[in-house]
Amino acid sequence: MGQCVILDEGVIIEGAENISISDFVWIDKNVRLIANWGGISIGRRVHVAENVVIAGGGHVEIGDYVGIARGVSIYSHSEAPVGGKRMSGPMVPEYQKGIKSAPVKILKDAFISVNAVILPGVTIGTGAIVGANSLVRKDVKDWEIVFGTPAKPIGNRPKVTVEDI
Repeated sequence: MGQCVILDEGVIIEGAENISISDFVWIDKNVRLIANWGGISIGRRVHVAENVVIAGGGHVEIGDYVGIARGVSIYSHSEAPVGGKRMSGPMVPEYQKGIKSAPVKILKDAFISVNAVILPGVTIGTGAIVGANSLVRKDVKDWEIVFGTPAKPIGNRPKVTVEDI
């Protein structure tokens, strides 16, 4: 854990040994970081707002200056309809579950809006914006703005021009 990290009340951390948090990070109330296997790495000057779930079974990498709004869910490991296996939750043995596990990357200066869902294997490009209530199942290009279910490009934002601190 880096310097000047704020972990607010109600933060739940599973698999702390698989999580790294850099400097000047604020993880707000009732966030859940799950990394019993895989991992989660959070860059510098990141804010993770209330009621966010980050599941790092396939690894989640969050770059510097990223903002993650309230209610976002980021899954790098999820039950999926693959190979004729079950999708029944915790009461089914792991070997019977259909699982998709793939890294998620959210690159520098990206912003994920309220209640968005990011699925396994997605890269959110540098400076990209994901709109509120969007479902992201494909990569988002640098500086692109996406919105909807499924998320589709609706425009681009200007590049960040201020220096890093």
